[in-house]
Amino acid sequence: MKYLLSFFAIVVLLGAQSLQAQWIQTNGPYGGSIRCFAVNGSNLFAGTDGGAFLSTNNGTSWTAVNIGLPTNTSVLSFALNGSNLFAGTDRGVFLSTNNGTSWTAVNTGLTSTYVFALAVNGSNLFAGTSGNGAFLSSNNGTSWTAVNSGLENTSILSFAVNGSNLFAGTGNNYSAGTRGEGVFLSTNDGTSWTAVNTGLSNAGVPSLAVNGSNLFAGTYGAGVWSRPLPEMVTAVADDFSQIPAGFKLEQNYPNPFNPGTTIRFSLIKAAPVQLTVYDITGQEVRRLVSGSPAAGAYDIQWDATNNNGTAVASGIYIYRLQAGSFIQTRKMTLLR
Repeated sequence: MKYLLSFFAIVVLLGAQSLQAQWIQTNGPYGGSIRCFAVNGSNLFAGTDGGAFLSTNNGTSWTAVNIGLPTNTSVLSFALNGSNLFAGTDRGVFLSTNNGTSWTAVNTGLTSTYVFALAVNGSNLFAGTSGNGAFLSSNNGTSWTAVNSGLENTSILSFAVNGSNLFAGTGNNYSAGTRGEGVFLSTNDGTSWTAVNTGLSNAGVPSLAVNGSNLFAGTYGAGVWSRPLPEMVTAVADDFSQIPAGFKLEQNYPNPFNPGTTIRFSLIKAAPVQLTVYDITGQEVRRLVSGSPAAGAYDIQWDATNNNGTAVASGIYIYRLQAGSFIQTRKMTLLR
């Protein structure tokens, strides 16, 4: 009887597993090598090494939509802006205004036509290129301007948008451990970029996604990483023409605080910057900024309830700004 019950238990278990949800292969285009997707209403677009394909029946069947694309074009990314569908390819950026029926090249101003990533933020379209950093178009691709301060000679593999914040994942294609890889943040439509890589393994970042209050980074060879958005720079001085009179670290507010506080610092010019929190014994608690932002005033949020997964205890903490040769420290108090 014991063995009979075991047999029935196995049968029931196997039956339960067979009823679980699972992935079902659809009839993918171009041999199944898919670079990217885009969804526009009932239309599903797939980018492949053989161009663009369209499905209007949830992937049951696909139709090539490549009129205007050069032969054997690899479609690496898509972006939608209203009725405009953009494709980033190894031949530049192409625009379709008729659901992929035809495409037109929109590359004026691009100095690299290998476009890994596209992103739309309001009326602005961003292109991430191989080796030449980021480009901005505010006229649906009619013309492009380099927006690379802090990203010179960098390959941009991915973008993510969160409000006024634009994140770029950088690195070399299919490689890891090279200089200039990681995640960069711009809060001024690409005018300047700051590295936000504290704690991140040195690896290329081919994918980025925002989920709730966290930014997720998919890397080459180093897995998936996440970081709370409030820890990174979320606000920049409204008017960059008002350059601060000097370097300055201001008192955090509120102070005392529980659990979050804002730290403001000002830069008279671009400089290598580190903003670090220490406990009263001098042990580093958190590196909030590590990069070379442009001149301006920056607000940094620190949430002490989640410091690399561990809540910070009540007490007095020291925060220190180093900008080039300039160094200033202040105290703040966390009260639980």
